[in-house]
Amino acid sequence: MISSRMKTLLLFCSVLLVCLLLAEIVLRFFVQSHYGIPPGAFIADDELDFRPQPGFTGVFINPEHPLRDIPLTINSYGFRGPEYSVEKGSGVKRVVLLGDSMTMAEQVLYEETHGSLLQEKLRSSSSSMWEVLNLGVSGYGTRHALGFYHRIGQQFDPDIVIYAFTHNDLGDNLGSTYTVVGNERLSYLYINASREWVLFKSWLYRHSALLRIMYRATTLHDTSVVSL
Repeated sequence: MISSRMKTLLLFCSVLLVCLLLAEIVLRFFVQSHYGIPPGAFIADDELDFRPQPGFTGVFINPEHPLRDIPLTINSYGFRGPEYSVEKGSGVKRVVLLGDSMTMAEQVLYEETHGSLLQEKLRSSSSSMWEVLNLGVSGYGTRHALGFYHRIGQQFDPDIVIYAFTHNDLGDNLGSTYTVVGNERLSYLYINASREWVLFKSWLYRHSALLRIMYRATTLHDTSVVSL
């Protein structure tokens, strides 16, 4: 026979569970979905820490954009945008853009990135066929961007190289910011954690509004941890 203390405990747990479920349902209407690179968009790299996955296609969730679900396509060379031929055609001039998330701009459509807008402007004001290649990678500092240029960008024989510098780029050079665990790009703080625990935690973060808001509240003053 169940004691009164056990009944009280079961009642408390039941009420708590119902309250948590109600909170989850309500928060889904008021808490924005995570800003986040979709799983699989990056792969680990010994030299660069991580880099875009060649041939990747996915969706970046941005509730502040009219479309919300932003297509993210990485070409076969490993940078955002359409496919390009390494060899420049007759009359073609090329610009290579380097930088971090401000350049990659995964939060908006590719046609809305400053690289695409620059290409449109150059083509409309010049007789040359301009191509602007977007080699920006979210999370890169100057060290990463230079390495990525030597690895990928220089083979396209650019006429102009532009680096879009942002305030956190030098800080990103002082240590590794991100690592790739499974198919998730996460804070480098997780590199020595259990792989299964990290992936489970990232899954909860992506799927629970309640846990997401609790996570943000506990890491409010440590932006390096908020990585998803």
